[in-house]
Amino acid sequence: MRNLSQVFESKKNSLGFLRFLFAALVVFSHSFVLGGFGSERIFKVFQGSYGELAVDCFFIISGFLITRSYIRSVSISRFLWHRFLRIFPGFWVCLLITILFFAPIVYLATHGNLNNYFQSKIDNPINYIKVNFFLRMNQYGVAGLLNNVPFPAAFNGSLWTLIYEFKCYLAIGILGRLHILKSARVFVIGIFIFLWGGYTLESLIPGTGARFSNLLADKEGLRMMMYFFSGSVLFLYSKDIIFSTRIFIFSAVLTLTSIICGIHQPIFALLLGPSLSYVIFWLACELPFSHFDRYGDFSYGLYIYAFPIQQILAFFKVNKYGFSVYFLLSLGLTTLLAIPSYRWIEKPSLNLRDFKISSLFNTKLIRPLTKL
Repeated sequence: MRNLSQVFESKKNSLGFLRFLFAALVVFSHSFVLGGFGSERIFKVFQGSYGELAVDCFFIISGFLITRSYIRSVSISRFLWHRFLRIFPGFWVCLLITILFFAPIVYLATHGNLNNYFQSKIDNPINYIKVNFFLRMNQYGVAGLLNNVPFPAAFNGSLWTLIYEFKCYLAIGILGRLHILKSARVFVIGIFIFLWGGYTLESLIPGTGARFSNLLADKEGLRMMMYFFSGSVLFLYSKDIIFSTRIFIFSAVLTLTSIICGIHQPIFALLLGPSLSYVIFWLACELPFSHFDRYGDFSYGLYIYAFPIQQILAFFKVNKYGFSVYFLLSLGLTTLLAIPSYRWIEKPSLNLRDFKISSLFNTKLIRPLTKL
């Protein structure tokens, strides 16, 4: 019997395809609300949003890969530097593009000019950068725009999940520094169960968690972090997990049952974490799309840029041509933006992962100055 650790190859798997698929699923899910097409009625048998399910899948993949990244890191500082490069540069550029490109398009169409755009007292564009700079989204609107779209006022409603992603990175760094990931991995299972318990408590008795901790009061945060640590557990125990088609089928049936019965129901959330994690990484190993991302991983760009593009399309009434046109145009235009985002921002940033600040003080250009 082979185990998951033996089968999963870091440079030959279909995770790139799956990440892109999940990002596209978020675009599909958002198209209903942002385009004014109502709820996801095509799949009304499923209890929950497909966008939420896709985000849960992202967190599972991150839990697996980020835990592996720490195990392979030479130090916690290098680990955190790599994680910073993966999230922040793309995020900051997205904020800039929003106030310098997306919002001015809408402002110009609304007012006929750009006069007083940067002086706007309602959701000031400069303030949009300042208050959202450290990932936590405190302002969604820009210059009082987008009031006449199906989902008003927000330019980018997808970015709010990134703060939870980075918090999970920090949690793995702390656990690794305490030697828990290598020497006490069962503790990570305990974290998963604790997060599920908090999610259950808040689901059954809303507001109860706030009496104990702000963490337990944040139901959505608990859910995402729970799935992240589900992926982390999968990696830590990958040498003990049998890789089998039969287990995959069982996990797939359990996953489908949990989704149908309700991804927000606590008991099914507990089952969905391990079963969905197994399904994702079985597919990553078995699907024939290992070269899908040979030109780059465009999933991050697709995720962070789809929302504003969909809002602009709704502003210009493109949604009146029907759901299919709106969704496909949203996906196509966002992909065109995700490609340069990866090649010009994300990839160059990741190329700095081995950069050392000390190297700035050891260059030949600086040495002659010390002799003066």
